[in-house]
Amino acid sequence: MRKRTVSSTSYGSVVTFFSESYFKVEHVFKTTAYLRSLKDDSLILISSHRWRSPFTVNIVEENAGEIVSPGEILSLEDGKIEGSTSTIDLTSSELYEQRIPPINGDGLSRERINMLSAQFRVLSTAWEGVLGSVVLNRICRNRDRIFSEETLRELVGAGGGFTPSGDDFLVGLLSSLTIAEEKLGIKIHLPIEDSYLFGRTSWASAQYIKYARMGLYDELVLENAVSIFRGDPETEDLFLLLGGGMRAACIYG
Repeated sequence: MRKRTVSSTSYGSVVTFFSESYFKVEHVFKTTAYLRSLKDDSLILISSHRWRSPFTVNIVEENAGEIVSPGEILSLEDGKIEGSTSTIDLTSSELYEQRIPPINGDGLSRERINMLSAQFRVLSTAWEGVLGSVVLNRICRNRDRIFSEETLRELVGAGGGFTPSGDDFLVGLLSSLTIAEEKLGIKIHLPIEDSYLFGRTSWASAQYIKYARMGLYDELVLENAVSIFRGDPETEDLFLLLGGGMRAACIYG
């Protein structure tokens, strides 16, 4: 049977480290497929979303489920991802390297942050208990705003969904810390080891957190973090638009 060739628009810088590697297709959704490296369990995404990331191969096809299947083994070699029925051609794709843009502005005021917190409490449903007991009250246990290791560890795997809300919150928090390091020179370490991550939450969600610890995110997460640091007024509209889902938890972080 003749293979189908699929064009790629871009691929992230992390993907280049997996040349001559094999992957198992772990999960397939309409727009995104999750590939698991057979070498070290790392995550690579195949996605038709416009948002790029260092660990994503962006394709022009709308339905990832028509390209790969769960359990399928893929190889990456000579600029091509080879499957049993499809080939994804990266040879003419743009290499995406994450860069944090210049950040000007004074950020969100305390009043606006408090208002967003109140909105999130109303909109959030799946992890309301976690929100009240952990996030709002104990994310910073000390007056000098040092993050509590115990509190952050409680967030891992908390809530429902393919990527639990607590994990999405942590990814958002880590993105803000990456911006803080870039803008203010402040380095804050997230004290959660890999063994704890993968023991508390799903493989895919743990991989998102692991990449976030390395300062790697998709463009949408990065844009949201930058807009908050700038104090863009559109941040509040975006928050209301997203409701209580994954992106809202990420933005709240």
